[in-house]
Amino acid sequence: MTTTGRPPKAFISHASEDKERFVLEFASRLLGNGVMVWLDQWEMGGGDSLPDRIFEQGIGTSDAVISVLSRGAMSRPWVKAEFDVSVVRQITGKTRLIPIALDKDVAIPVAIEHIFRYDVPTQGIDHVVNEVLRDMFNVSRRPPLGEPPPYVGWVPNVRRLKDPIDTAVFAALIGHFRSLDGPNWQTFSNSIGEAVEPLGITYDQVLESLEVLESQGLVNATKFIGGQRWQLDGIPDYIWLQEEARAGLDVDRLRRQMLSDIVNKPTAPAPVDWLNYNGIHWRTINAIIREFERAGYINAHYPLGGPYIQEVSPMAKRALRDME
Repeated sequence: MTTTGRPPKAFISHASEDKERFVLEFASRLLGNGVMVWLDQWEMGGGDSLPDRIFEQGIGTSDAVISVLSRGAMSRPWVKAEFDVSVVRQITGKTRLIPIALDKDVAIPVAIEHIFRYDVPTQGIDHVVNEVLRDMFNVSRRPPLGEPPPYVGWVPNVRRLKDPIDTAVFAALIGHFRSLDGPNWQTFSNSIGEAVEPLGITYDQVLESLEVLESQGLVNATKFIGGQRWQLDGIPDYIWLQEEARAGLDVDRLRRQMLSDIVNKPTAPAPVDWLNYNGIHWRTINAIIREFERAGYINAHYPLGGPYIQEVSPMAKRALRDME
C-alpha cells in the first residue's frame, strides 16, 4: 500500500505489438495482486483525449511507470513521448521508473542505463512479476533479521574486548583457571572449546581467539606444532588481579593483609598458608607473592606445595607502613 492507504498505481508504457506477447498477462498479474494498473486498453474510450488520459490521468497519477523495452518500442512516437516524460518525473522524484527488457538484444536508452532493470528473457515472467510487486509494495528483499549468536548477549564479569568472541573465550579462561584447585594441573585449549561451545563458538574460533589473546598478553599459553592445540599456562599476574578486583575482591586490602602476615612472622623461611586466606584463590595468593618478590620485599620459591618465603627485606616493613 502507499502512504495514503490506497493501492499502489502503475502505468505500463509499451509498444502495441508487445501487448499480446507480454503486457496483457503481466498487467493482469499485477492487478490480481493488488496493484492498480493503468493500461491503455483498459482505460481509453471513445472521445477521450490521448494526451490528457495518458499524461495527466495515467503517468501523472501513477506511483511508478513500468517501461517495457523491446526492439521496436523506442521507435514508436507515443512510447518515446511516455518515456521522456517518465524520465523527467523520475529525475524530479515524482515517479518511480521501472524498466523491463523484453528482448535479449534490446537497446537500453542512455538516460536509464544507470537504473536497475528486469530482464524477461533471462529471468522469466514469474520472477519479473514477483520483483515488480516487491517494488510496488516496498517489500524489502533483505532476509529477516535473525537472533544474534548467544555469546553476543552473554555478559560475563570480565573486561570487554573488541571482539565479543574474544571476550567470551577470555571469560572462559578466567573461569577455567578459577576451577583448578592447585598449581599442578596441565590444561589445554580443548577445555575452553567445551566451555564456549554452548555459546555457538566453534573450536576454530577458540584457536583464533587464543592466538589474539596470547599476542595481547592476556593469557600465558604455548601453541603446539600444527596450531590445533594450546597448552594453557595461566593468566599474567596483573591481569589476574585486575579480574579478581572486577569480580569484587578487595585486592588492595588483601595485599596489606598478606604483607602484614609476612612482615610479622617470627622467622623465615616459611610457607604461605593458603588456609589463612579463606575463599581466596591460590592463583591470587601466588600473584601477590610474585608482586612482592618483583618489588624486592621478599625472596621466595615455588615448590609443588605453593610459595615459600625464604627472606623478608627491610623494604617490606616500609611498604607496609606506606599501605596503612
